Amino acid sequence: MIKHVANQHKKTPSRLKVPWWIILIVTASILPVLSWPLYMRNFNFTADDTHELYLLLAYLFPVYIVLSGFLAYKCYPVRKEITYILIALMWLSYGAAFFLK
Repeated sequence: MIKHVANQHKKTPSRLKVPWWIILIVTASILPVLSWPLYMRNFNFTADDTHELYLLLAYLFPVYIVLSGFLAYKCYPVRKEITYILIALMWLSYGAAFFLK
């Protein structure tokens, strides 16, 4: 008769940790969005139909940045490359947004 042995030999993986430098980079990538209201003051959005799309995109930009930062933080333990790509896209988006000025 075979005795059932508890799973003592199996090691459960410890909680996957994100290094401090990734947390710093993601935080530094999200912080510039705090100056977004100051940046938006320079634009004059009228009731024109063409400006409604720009206004919608301008309001959604901070949401995109915060969501990308959150996903970059969450993806790091599983797919490091996705984290790097998301951070690069965030900074390219900042460049594109401030280039419009």
